Amino acid sequence: MSDPEFMWVWLRAHAASYYGTYWQVRGTREYELIYGEKPFVGLQHSEALMQQVSALSQELFQKTSTHWGQGKLNPSTWAWVFRQIDQKARQDA
Repeated sequence: MSDPEFMWVWLRAHAASYYGTYWQVRGTREYELIYGEKPFVGLQHSEALMQQVSALSQELFQKTSTHWGQGKLNPSTWAWVFRQIDQKARQDA
């Protein structure tokens, strides 16, 4: 496989639906690898849940940091954030 062909294979395998969401998508994959389940499955979508998620996100992002040389939250950090939100939402449901 030539280099340009490989590049397109990689791009298709790592595509994100929306611009700027690649690391969140990777975080979801990491979550599934670590915890053996998808985040937020079974939670009833509601305005109250979205407000809770927003508040928890703001609180949790203050407790995170980027890893040296990466510049953005890595997939494992996203998985941790998703897990904290998922568990708190389930506890309060």
